Amino acid sequence: MGYAEVKGSYHKGPKKNKRARKFNKPNFGTPQSSLSPTDEHVIKVLAQMGSADMSAFIEATTFPNPRDVVIVRGANGRPRPIVLEDEDDRQTHSGRVWVGIADFGLVGGGSARPQPQPKPQPRVEPVKVKVNVPPLPTKEELGGEVVGWLIKKPNGEVVVKFK
Repeated sequence: MGYAEVKGSYHKGPKKNKRARKFNKPNFGTPQSSLSPTDEHVIKVLAQMGSADMSAFIEATTFPNPRDVVIVRGANGRPRPIVLEDEDDRQTHSGRVWVGIADFGLVGGGSARPQPQPKPQPRVEPVKVKVNVPPLPTKEELGGEVVGWLIKKPNGEVVVKFK
């Protein structure tokens, strides 16, 4: 067996590195403007929650099946979550959070009361109007002589055919 002798080199040229690399730096804004007062209040209430209650809260509000939660003050004074049942009128399956007791102050994330239902409007029935259209005159009433006909072809054209 032999071996190859290198007699030259192949040069591909400079690398084509022309693609513009742009880094979009995230703009978080100031902490005061990024959260609404309602969201800040909900975060303060969640910070007082115990670890077992917090895990129940996270399990209820995460995907793939988020459920709505009402946070109430427990017997020991700490907040605890109550997961709304499917039969509850307030259940939207969107993971909304309500702070449900007046001891916490501001109500956050939505209203804890059921929304008022719109009143049914009376149905409007259409009124049938009879229009008096005079009948078309016959050939005898028109008088004169028939010299041709309007004929509609199968392709949709309308042509005049004379006698």
